[in-house]
Amino acid sequence: MPTPEFWTMPGWRALETALAEAFPGRPQAIARAPESADSTTTFATTPLAAVFIHQLADAWHYLSFGLSELNSKRSPDPQRSGWGFELSLRLRRGPEAQPPTWPVDLLQRLAALVWKRRAGFAPRHHLPLGGPLVAGSQLTAIVFALDPSLPRLDTAHGEVLPLQIVGLTGDEESMLPEWSSEGLLAALGEQDPTLLTDPNRGSLLADPVLGPLLRERAASEGSQATGIVPETLRWRSTTAGFVIELGPDDLARANLPRFLRGRTRLGRPFTLRGQVQSVELRGGAVAGAHADGERLLVDLDPAARLALEHALPGLPADTPWSTPALPGVTLVLVPDT
Repeated sequence: MPTPEFWTMPGWRALETALAEAFPGRPQAIARAPESADSTTTFATTPLAAVFIHQLADAWHYLSFGLSELNSKRSPDPQRSGWGFELSLRLRRGPEAQPPTWPVDLLQRLAALVWKRRAGFAPRHHLPLGGPLVAGSQLTAIVFALDPSLPRLDTAHGEVLPLQIVGLTGDEESMLPEWSSEGLLAALGEQDPTLLTDPNRGSLLADPVLGPLLRERAASEGSQATGIVPETLRWRSTTAGFVIELGPDDLARANLPRFLRGRTRLGRPFTLRGQVQSVELRGGAVAGAHADGERLLVDLDPAARLALEHALPGLPADTPWSTPALPGVTLVLVPDT
């Protein structure tokens, strides 16, 4: 039975129609956003209008309604509806008769993050959650993939891409900067083509056969990421060389050493892109740096790369760091703004 919004909201109708075609006859529930007199506060914490939940044979399927334009066209991009995507999750079913509610909260938190940062997600993006998906789970991160159950939608307001959240263990997510989301998603897809998230599963890397194979692939293939856009990236020229400021500090400590191993170790450049300036890290025979307009080119020989890779995890915030192995370059990690 179509919802009342089906008849009046074209964006909503497109999503509801896609779900009806993907899961015909499947029982459905709808978790609607709470109503409040303070609409601004409510939207900041629960920006999704609703989450549709379908009961499948082995899973609960959740889909957000609200990151695309459900009613009228407001965004300036005629090709894209709202943020251009909605979020889904395919959760392994247990003996429970009703769908768990924590995925609804997760989708709302991720949607709130999109609006707060004014930046969306895309296939192969990955994100640490800062804790387990649910209590006791080893899944502490997520990666985004195309939902294998739902097609790319052409709506009256533009394109909508259904992005499925796939749960990852911490060690799986930590290897992505050195490898690729595509490689890990392919490995997960071999276990289950629907990319179902099972909070009770262990790490693929703990498997005595599969784990070494995945690590070997990561080391030989290297990272497919050509760069990142950190929240803070700026550099300036001084009499002693160049000072690079990079943040947030915790993500730089955790991820930059892995990108160095996955990119510059194999002779592939890696770019840190700021709003105006950029820093391109490159493997080279001689360590050093020089400016090219708003771009700073930093060449890392093996000694400079190893020095940077080893120093970063313990580098405190707001503390200039330099090494004789990389003359003329000073790095400062800045906290999250």
